[in-house]
Amino acid sequence: MKNEVLRVRNGNMSTNTYLIGNEIDGCYVIDPSDNYSLIKNKINDKYGNKVKAILLTHGHLDHIGSVDRLVNDYNCEVYINDLDKYLIDGSLRSYPNMLQEFNIIINSSTKDAYFIPDKNITVLETPGHTPGSVCYLFNEENVIFTGDTLFAGGVGRCDLPGGSAVELRKSLRVFFDLNDNLRVLPGHEGESTLKNEKLYNYYLKRI
Repeated sequence: MKNEVLRVRNGNMSTNTYLIGNEIDGCYVIDPSDNYSLIKNKINDKYGNKVKAILLTHGHLDHIGSVDRLVNDYNCEVYINDLDKYLIDGSLRSYPNMLQEFNIIINSSTKDAYFIPDKNITVLETPGHTPGSVCYLFNEENVIFTGDTLFAGGVGRCDLPGGSAVELRKSLRVFFDLNDNLRVLPGHEGESTLKNEKLYNYYLKRI
């Protein structure tokens, strides 16, 4: 059965949470922000109360706020790049810096994003916004979930602790090896296509 993508805009930072799947097989939940009730209602209405897994593009709080409650409801796995686990395991509590403002603890166990057991998903390493930022490419659906790495007409900020403009610039080169017709589904604001970003995104044009 064909998979569909549903965007759920939620949270104080207008984060995009995405659901991708179908009513028979269930869905993946990508970056569940803090509007837990809205996300849960969409899952139950569209995907038969079934969640395959939660996929996190990175560990900032506006992308992970509903993780524990969804795991409790659906008993699903959570995947994140191990390099971003320090953002969610409480280890920042003793660090007196700005990054604490972007940190909450996830009590659910997590697995390394690079070991998702689904051949349809390609995980792309794209550090810069955070050390462990990744993008999820769904090959059959021709969509890529870019988190806070690539936006329509922009890129994610790299001035937070753990961010790196040098690493982000390297990461943007990944997109030049991908299909121009990919739908780009970012962590904030509207969607785009990779072709449009290559043509008009100031930061990609500088690579």
